[in-house]
Amino acid sequence: LHTGSKLAIRIQLIEPIMPTVSEPNVIPTNDGENAGALADASFVASKGANGDSDALEQDGNMEVREVKLQLSLPGIPEPLKLSVSTYERLMELRDYISDRPETCDRTCYSLQSVDGVRLDELVLIGKLQDVDDGAIIRLVDEEYNLRDVKIHLRRLRDLLTNFSRANAYTAHDNMSLTFLNGVTEVDIEEEALKKGSTKESQLDCMPPNYLIPDNSSSSGVPLNSLYLDDSYRDPLQCLKELSTSGWNPPPPNRRLQGDLMYINVETLEGDIYNITASISGFFVNRTKDVTFDPTPQSEFSLNHTLAGLLSKISPAFKKNFLLLQKPQVEPSRTCPYALSGYNMIVICLYFNILNKLVPAIVVFPWIVPRLDHGYDKQRAEDYSFSRVGYEEHLGGQLRDWNDDFQSAKEMPAETVQEKIERDRTIFRVNTDFVAVATKGAMAIVDGNVVAMNPTEPESFAVDCRDQYKHLGGDIAAYRAAGQDVRAIDFFQKLDADGLCTLETAVIDYCGRRIIAQSLIPGILNRSQENSVIYGSIDSGLTVAADEAFVEQLKKYSQLFRVRPIKVVDKSDQNVEIWSSIELKGILGYDRRRYIVDLIKTLPVDVNFIERDENGQDDKTQRFFPLNHGHFLSRLRRELVEAFFTGRYMLYWRLVAIYSYADQKQSQDKKELDQAESEPLPEMPVQSQEIDQSGKNDSIDNNGSKDDQNQSENAVQIEAKKRAAAAVGSYSSTELDIRFNPDLFTPNVKFSESEKDTLEKDKVMVNDAAKFLVESVIPRTVEELKNVTSPIDSNSFTDVLHQRGINIRYTGYIASLVADKPELSYVYKLCLTEMIARTAKRVFKELIRHSGFRFLSSAISHFLNCFLGSVSNPSANIPNDLRTSKKKKNKKKHAKSHNLAQDKSELARWVSLSPEELWKQLSSEITAYFGYAIPRVQSDNVPGEYLAKLQRISVLRTFCMQTGVQIVLREYAFDNKKVLTFKDEDIVNIVPRVKHLNPKALNYSETVFEIAQQRLQVGQMQEALDVLLEALAIFQQVYGPLHPDVFACFRSIARIHYSCDDPVQAVCFQKKATILSERLFGIDSQDTIIAYVRMTSVHLALYCHAAGQKRVALRLMYRARYLTCLIFGEDHPDMATIDSNIGLILFATENGQNAIKFLVNALEIQQRYYGGDSINAAISHHLLAIVKSTACDFRSAMQHEKQVFNIYNLKFGEKDDRTKESSEFLNRLTGQAVVMQKKINELTAGMNHNQMGNLPTGIGHDNRQIAQFINMINGLQNLSPVAPSVPENK
Repeated sequence: LHTGSKLAIRIQLIEPIMPTVSEPNVIPTNDGENAGALADASFVASKGANGDSDALEQDGNMEVREVKLQLSLPGIPEPLKLSVSTYERLMELRDYISDRPETCDRTCYSLQSVDGVRLDELVLIGKLQDVDDGAIIRLVDEEYNLRDVKIHLRRLRDLLTNFSRANAYTAHDNMSLTFLNGVTEVDIEEEALKKGSTKESQLDCMPPNYLIPDNSSSSGVPLNSLYLDDSYRDPLQCLKELSTSGWNPPPPNRRLQGDLMYINVETLEGDIYNITASISGFFVNRTKDVTFDPTPQSEFSLNHTLAGLLSKISPAFKKNFLLLQKPQVEPSRTCPYALSGYNMIVICLYFNILNKLVPAIVVFPWIVPRLDHGYDKQRAEDYSFSRVGYEEHLGGQLRDWNDDFQSAKEMPAETVQEKIERDRTIFRVNTDFVAVATKGAMAIVDGNVVAMNPTEPESFAVDCRDQYKHLGGDIAAYRAAGQDVRAIDFFQKLDADGLCTLETAVIDYCGRRIIAQSLIPGILNRSQENSVIYGSIDSGLTVAADEAFVEQLKKYSQLFRVRPIKVVDKSDQNVEIWSSIELKGILGYDRRRYIVDLIKTLPVDVNFIERDENGQDDKTQRFFPLNHGHFLSRLRRELVEAFFTGRYMLYWRLVAIYSYADQKQSQDKKELDQAESEPLPEMPVQSQEIDQSGKNDSIDNNGSKDDQNQSENAVQIEAKKRAAAAVGSYSSTELDIRFNPDLFTPNVKFSESEKDTLEKDKVMVNDAAKFLVESVIPRTVEELKNVTSPIDSNSFTDVLHQRGINIRYTGYIASLVADKPELSYVYKLCLTEMIARTAKRVFKELIRHSGFRFLSSAISHFLNCFLGSVSNPSANIPNDLRTSKKKKNKKKHAKSHNLAQDKSELARWVSLSPEELWKQLSSEITAYFGYAIPRVQSDNVPGEYLAKLQRISVLRTFCMQTGVQIVLREYAFDNKKVLTFKDEDIVNIVPRVKHLNPKALNYSETVFEIAQQRLQVGQMQEALDVLLEALAIFQQVYGPLHPDVFACFRSIARIHYSCDDPVQAVCFQKKATILSERLFGIDSQDTIIAYVRMTSVHLALYCHAAGQKRVALRLMYRARYLTCLIFGEDHPDMATIDSNIGLILFATENGQNAIKFLVNALEIQQRYYGGDSINAAISHHLLAIVKSTACDFRSAMQHEKQVFNIYNLKFGEKDDRTKESSEFLNRLTGQAVVMQKKINELTAGMNHNQMGNLPTGIGHDNRQIAQFINMINGLQNLSPVAPSVPENK
């Protein structure tokens, strides 16, 4: 075991891990002994999540074992030794070859045995006859074709430019940002592994002026500090130009000689070459300027790769290209565990690769610096010849997304490895679909894709065919798209057999919503009426109920909590279906059964529809019902499950009560009957008679026991029936909570036999809505006070959704917390959420009718009216559309044939004013959320509504919800003369995507709960085993960059920290931090929760424990900066951050600044938790320690008196905490007395040479500071430790 870790980890080789596309699946070693990586073989816990000793099953047809291979690569004299699993495919070695610096540019080759036999790369290694331990596999260059040349050119271009700063800012090729290295300025892992603590000066640990509580300005922290310029340097330039030549395509005579393409290259030395890509490789031809001469030059020989040829003709290219591809971290130094030669890290051992890997889902930043647009011919060619919907690896063919998706779901899943293969394939198909669907949706909105049915009106999630007319029209169609995605995602996680769903994504772009779905085979070759064999396409006039669909839906109806309903069609026929009538069943040409339009799988929310019944009491009647203009307001699934859990507990409680009552009543009645029929006493009988009598008594007793058991069973059955009726169960004999999906839906006619059941349905949905309003929301508000504290709009949305609360209840929550000072931050979040969401709806309607010519002007004008302080901002109108008093030239006017259309588009947003906009926003907020935004007196209209909010926070929320990207600069929101936003500040509009989220083995939902259970009982080893197993599975399915992988790393780091191993905690937490930035954005929802409050804080704590105080402070400063930027200083979490900063500054002997941060933490604790809270007591105690160290004993005594009073009030005099506080207070009193005496002596004429006799402050050590840090952050349940007081001499 690794000697540096204090936590012994027992692991076992169970199953192989399949590598991901983006990472090398094998790690080379120098000696070849016991070489391998967890990316090659899965090291999982000897006890898995299910508690079995064998967590994973073996494939019965093939032995899963390690195979040592030798890979012979061109240009490398000695074969590379590596270890792989027999369960891997040979083609996965290509990932490793692509990551080797010597072979990263090779794309056209095959893998062959020593005998020259080409190996089948799709077959598992264990099934290859010529591949066994010690086998040599040769990489053999193959001939090119035109497609191979294009792929090769693309690969080289990616190697040269893929990791540039511009790509990360613009999310090109899914690249994303990370600033961890820029924040820390050192490799924190390398420093932690040194296991040494260096002396750091106060100057090194000083906070920036804008982060010190006393120095913070009213306008907040500067925006420019969000991005660190030194964190993203453009890669080394290797060439001035690389593009295809104007001499393409090769003439026929040259094609017959093997020429495929001509390429222009300009080197850093200034030389220009024309290169021929031929079947055999690349060579320099004799073409010069306008003279075409394709014959090869004799100076440079043929090379199979373009990079190899460029290295010969340009020394600068050779040098920079090698530096660009050189790994910067050695595997042996970064491996936290070394187990018999196997590297324990699942993801890439080169940590810099985490900065370069491409995540599956693109992350767009909401604000970006101004970037220069460079000249690039190759980029221009890619833009000019891009083909939307075509896959490069399919040679220009259209990809059948539905067949790929359904085939992946039908893959075998008998063993764990087969399940992993299946889940990984599903995940990759879904990822590819979302990427292509996003590009396609943008092309559609931009007008670059011609519709298959151009004669029909455009359909951007609107009711163009009156399909949703009875449900609310366009508003209902818009809502239905999002509900459909969530329902399909839920159904897919059920892993249902017999029914198929479609790949689905919803893209919001430029004010339009586009629904992307895979095609059902044959759906375009027949009419909709002939396609649907289940459900209704005409709002219930005709209802089909295919028996096969009915049987399949019946199996899953209980999981959906949907009961069967009987409806009447237009021919007065009763039809029974097991879903909403909106759900449609279609039989495809591939004989698969598909279900679509799962928009009403959840019960209706009666609080937001117009109805005759009123199930609310006086408390909530003033809020509900609210009319949203549609009938698709549905409760969330989390709420339905919580409601079911409540009914489940109530059901069994009632069963127990009814059973007890019935049994007691039956027993009393039986005793009474027995007393009435008891005979008179008789004389004794003979022994034989006695024996016979005893026998008869025994028989009678047995008979009475059987009767008693039958009676008890009957009582139990009767109690269950009564309990089922009381809780509204669909079944009359057991608990079965279900809802009517079409309740309160217009145009749905139910059968007469449903009359009584419909009344029960109404009671059930009213109870669910009442449960949400009267139980879930008040409990959530209480949790927001003491348990969780979201920091921005997105995290606030997450908190509500996790508890089953829809965002439309934000107004009701605001009304509950408006008058509670301890929840003022929640009130601000509610206001921000309501304002931003309403502004988004108005904004989308505005830009939907604005031409692309005016988008920048329209967006900047909207933002000026929304957040600026200029009373009457003027819009930037093009000169040719400005109204002029001069007589217009008729001929010039005639040329502008689109002038009328342009003016019509201008009229929608040019006339917008701040007063008009905020009047509309206020009205819609009141109508939609049921809450009136309070107004205050201000000299500008936005200030009347935003007085309690930080405008930069509102701007960030608005941009993240609409996809608007703005330039990174300081915005003057309070300037009444200059416009806040200009046209140049609008960088882009990026798409916002809702898509399916496939999970691995249904494992990610339970693994953290299992680990938490192990931790609660102190089973650290078992918890770590579970997390390591989960990490191995997640790596195989998702790849290195995924939220579940991030969560595993964070949890593993916390276990190491709890086991007093801060070095390993830093190693794992560093990876978690990089993943959080790259996956969620540097300030997005999960990064605010995990990176700022968890990862960054915890990483800082781990660094402090590892002796890196300066790094810990820099991370804390970053956490404080982001919190101030996103919300402001007045947030409960700021108390935790400031307490940590104060303690670490105190450890660096910077007491003056430490006191400022601790005082601010105390004020926040008192504001949100009360002056007599435990949190306030801890802050008082910390201030007492710091001030006593500075010999300010009088002030320290005042703080410690507060601590003593709080502990005495809450715990009593005999509690240990009260005693410790009293003892510390006595010590402070003694030191204060001594100090006063010395001061009196000094004032009385004591010699200056005697100044050393003055008492020093109370000392401290790193152990005590670490204990306080743990206590503040909830990492250990520790009570305050009173520092030792040195004896005054």
